[in-house]
Amino acid sequence: MSDEQPAPMRRPWWFWPAAAIGTTAFIVLLIWGPWWIEGHHLRDDKGNLVSSAGIIGTGFRTMLIAIAAGGFTAAGL
Repeated sequence: MSDEQPAPMRRPWWFWPAAAIGTTAFIVLLIWGPWWIEGHHLRDDKGNLVSSAGIIGTGFRTMLIAIAAGGFTAAGL
């Protein structure tokens, strides 16, 4: 038996910048995504928050987390 360890896998030069950009975009979407995408459902004609604003925001954020979890699961397979 050999005690040699396999050489670590080298990642391409763009891996860490792409990971940083993707992580930043994910966090930005978690924070401001509900307002950008569902903003017309969050406020009424007078500009006040509707009573279901929390449910809409939570649903949007849950969708993002589910997509990310599915992507990580697919990458792991």
